[in-house]
Amino acid sequence: MKLRNPSARNTQGRKRVKRAHVAVRGGTKKMPADARRDAILLAFVQETASAGCTANASLRAIAQRAGCTTPMIYRLFESRLGLVRAAVQWTYGKLLERLEMAVRLDALSYEQRLRAIADYVGGRPLGDQEVFEAILGLESRSDRDIAAEVHGVFERIHGRLSELIQGGVAAGEFRAETDPSYIAWRLTGFGLLDSQLFLLGLEAPRAQGVLRREFDELLAQILR
Repeated sequence: MKLRNPSARNTQGRKRVKRAHVAVRGGTKKMPADARRDAILLAFVQETASAGCTANASLRAIAQRAGCTTPMIYRLFESRLGLVRAAVQWTYGKLLERLEMAVRLDALSYEQRLRAIADYVGGRPLGDQEVFEAILGLESRSDRDIAAEVHGVFERIHGRLSELIQGGVAAGEFRAETDPSYIAWRLTGFGLLDSQLFLLGLEAPRAQGVLRREFDELLAQILR
């Protein structure tokens, strides 16, 4: 029977430790957890936009973009689905923050607050994030997990918009017969449609112009 060489085994162990040490020295350990998480989510958005769907976004390529290892992605997000869910929340985070700010801007009229939100959505530079949002919208039609996550985010967006519109009705700025929930869902749909038109190849200025005219017409319907 052939015996294993203990010294050879120890040498292999030292090599594995050395490789792990090199990976740590590359910056994986030094980066704060929140920054590492954001870097991975950004890399996932970029890779998905390049691949055309979330399923084709390579975890190895995401790790390379983010400057980490594939096991690190699993440690932070547990699974690909966990990564997708986190990316949905992350990519719509700024819009939700803007909505929260708009609700509290008492110095502005309710019409001005809605227009400020529309300016923000329409003024965003179209790029990987908008492609990613459009892909999420398309995949949510056939993927229940993605649909549930996207729907949850849009429920929150709808809730904030509905709150703004209800405030405008109470303040006498908007017509008393206005249905806040219906108008809020119409406004919520504009942001998703904007990114989908971009994905389909419609020129950005034209797409934004069409949607802005629809927004202005919708707003005119509820103003006194």
